[in-house]
Amino acid sequence: MLNFLIPLGLMASGMLGAVAANTEDVSGEVSVAPGLWNWSHDTTLAEFHFQEENTECLPEDRSRISLNDIAREFQENPLINSCTVGNIAKTSDGYNFTLTCDGALSGVANGKVVKSDEENIAVSAVGSVAQLGKAGNFSFNATATRVGQCPATSG
Repeated sequence: MLNFLIPLGLMASGMLGAVAANTEDVSGEVSVAPGLWNWSHDTTLAEFHFQEENTECLPEDRSRISLNDIAREFQENPLINSCTVGNIAKTSDGYNFTLTCDGALSGVANGKVVKSDEENIAVSAVGSVAQLGKAGNFSFNATATRVGQCPATSG
């Protein structure tokens, strides 16, 4: 999604793109409407708390993404070696999934993407995280709302 969140910005942006349509198959791949999106997230990673809000343009060429794409975005964090998404299950309004990451920062979280309507998406995940042998809780809550067309660019 744009360039959503330490990859928390990456996760949020990826999650926006990952959940717009609820008519997709169980692979977790979905399409979203291109346009201007406002997104925010609230994340707890062990004792650290992060919040962010932004408005970004999602172009047509980035309007299809999978939950696996989101896992790959997390790997941009130098503390994470690999992330995978498993247990993807279609629900009436989105998907449930499990995100597993390994590395100096590792953990497992159960997540859900929900499409309320054509212009409102929510993503949440809860689990545990460990860094250098220290365990902690992980929670992530993000929302995204399409707010219009992207501004015209001059060139």
